[in-house]
Amino acid sequence: SVISRIGDHTAELVDRVLPGGPESASGPTWSPEPGTPRTRVEVDGRHGHVDEVDVPRLVALAAERDGVLVLEQPLGAFTTRGQTLATFWGTGWDAEASAAVNRAVRLDTERSTRQDVGFGFRQLVDIGERALSPGVNDPTTATQVIDELHRLLREAVQRRSPSPFVADGDGVVRVVAPGPDVNALLRLSVEELAHYG
Repeated sequence: SVISRIGDHTAELVDRVLPGGPESASGPTWSPEPGTPRTRVEVDGRHGHVDEVDVPRLVALAAERDGVLVLEQPLGAFTTRGQTLATFWGTGWDAEASAAVNRAVRLDTERSTRQDVGFGFRQLVDIGERALSPGVNDPTTATQVIDELHRLLREAVQRRSPSPFVADGDGVVRVVAPGPDVNALLRLSVEELAHYG
């Protein structure tokens, strides 16, 4: 039932964060103009995994400053004080804006599936690896994990990875935020279990 609950919750998140349909999406893109000033935004006095990102707030903040904010830490990544959290490309950045970015990016000591779809896959793979270990030797549980991963991957591979470029209401890219990568989810689901199997 634990495996099933993790799978159900992850399936709901797949529906929310991965766009439907395998067709490629076209939309705005961005790359910095040569000579554009940039400002490094550091993690404030916190540490933990990137658990939740308020993207609409970051879009509004970058639009107010007329620049582009590039998130350097993806969901699930562990980060600590002084590490680069984001880079702002443009002028007019200040300490107040850096504090606003830190408020818009939630860090937690443990990963969760609030927005981090990879964590559900990670939990299932960990359960499967423990089941395959010589100390536990529980192939039935490992098979249940593989079945649940199969279910999730069937959904994920029929979708496309979302564009990292997030535009404001005028169609101007304001935030570059790495999202879930279907290829990475596939590798996570297959490589380690195949190795330990």
